[in-house]
Amino acid sequence: MADGTLSYGSNETLRGNAGINGKNGFFDYNASFSYHNTKGINETENKNNAPVTDKDSYKQSSFQLNLGIRPSDKLTILPFFRYGKLSGDIDQGAFTDELDYTYTQKSWQTGVKNEYSLGKTKLNLLYNYNNISRLYIDDSVKAGMAMTLIQREIIPATNISLMHTFILR
Repeated sequence: MADGTLSYGSNETLRGNAGINGKNGFFDYNASFSYHNTKGINETENKNNAPVTDKDSYKQSSFQLNLGIRPSDKLTILPFFRYGKLSGDIDQGAFTDELDYTYTQKSWQTGVKNEYSLGKTKLNLLYNYNNISRLYIDDSVKAGMAMTLIQREIIPATNISLMHTFILR
C-alpha cells in the first residue's frame, strides 16, 4: 500500500510525505520519506528597514526503512534504518538578527530488534547505533566579529538493551 500528502502554505512553506508498506508471508516492510521547506519568518523587530533583517529559512528531509522477518511463530527480527537532515538560518539571539548564520544537522540511526516468545514470556534484544553531525557557520561581521565562526560536533552513540516481558492473562 502506498500513501502520500503534499501541502503548500504561508511563508512559501512546502511539506510532503510519501510511504509504502506491505506484507508477504513471513516478511513485511515499511518505507517513508518526508520533506519540509519554508522561507521562514523574521523574529527580530525591524523599524524603518534599518538595520536590514532577513527571514530565517528551515529545511528538513528524512527517510526511514523498517523490515520485519518472522522465520517462526516465536522469533521476529526487525532491522531498521533512519536518516534525517535539517538545515536553516538562525539569529545571534532573541533580539539580534544575523544575515548569514547557518546550521546543518545530519543524523542516522540503525539497528535491529529481536523478539523471542516462549509461552507467556517475551524476550527483546535491541541493538541501536546513532550518529549525529552538526555544523554551525557564521562568517559575517554583523555580530561584531571580523572572522568566520565554525563549530562542528559529531556525536556517535551505541545502545544495547535486553528486556524481559511476562504476560499475565
